[in-house]
Amino acid sequence: MSISLKGLLAGLSVLMLTMAAVQGGTAIHSISQAEDDVQVIVESRVPSFILLGQMNADLGNIRIAQAARLYDLSEPGRSENVAAALQAVVTRLDEHMASYEPLLVDQADKDFFAEFKANLLASQKIWADVEALGSQNRLDDAENLFYGASREAYAKASASLQSAVDDMAWDTQNEGALAAESMDFASTITYIMLAATMVLGLAAAIFNSRYIAAPLTRIAGAMRRLTDGDTSFQLAEGKRGDEIGAMGKALDVFRESAIANRRLEA
Repeated sequence: MSISLKGLLAGLSVLMLTMAAVQGGTAIHSISQAEDDVQVIVESRVPSFILLGQMNADLGNIRIAQAARLYDLSEPGRSENVAAALQAVVTRLDEHMASYEPLLVDQADKDFFAEFKANLLASQKIWADVEALGSQNRLDDAENLFYGASREAYAKASASLQSAVDDMAWDTQNEGALAAESMDFASTITYIMLAATMVLGLAAAIFNSRYIAAPLTRIAGAMRRLTDGDTSFQLAEGKRGDEIGAMGKALDVFRESAIANRRLEA
């Protein structure tokens, strides 16, 4: 089966364009994925880490302020100032929590935060009981509750917050690794396609030299010899089934005609 030289060159061009499209599409997808991962880290993970640290500090300050409030319940003149300081710390924690919640991007983060809020609410309810006992001058009962159930509830809230921190750290590390993998994959595909394109280009150059340029040069030389009256040449290109073969056959026809004319003249 003969193959058209035009079709062969067109197929080679399509192959090279396909390789370029695959390389470009893969690189764009990988870079886009890496950008998405980095964007999540920059816009969500980093601010979340900062807020978790602030919330953890707020939680510790609340516990300190509660201890001061418990101590001062027996001194009415100072209790209002301590109560105001405690409320300020609680308000700051609420603000940080309100800023943190919209940054949550996966279900695990949301679950840890919901657990923290539930434990914090339980801690606040127990603290209300502590404060009520202190206001009734039942300071021993208030202290027992504060250093017992209240401390346990506080510890649970703190543990929930630490779990959120640990999960956030793992997510950030994982997303950073995925971004790096995406960039490495894009680079690898680029190098592979570049190498394949170079090999294909070298093969095309060799093919062009052996099967197109050299035969055309021989045909051009044969045409010059025929113009000078030399018919002693033989062309193997006439046996090809492509466009160059058609040119070789046509030249053979002219050569045979020239030989026939000489015989008639003789």
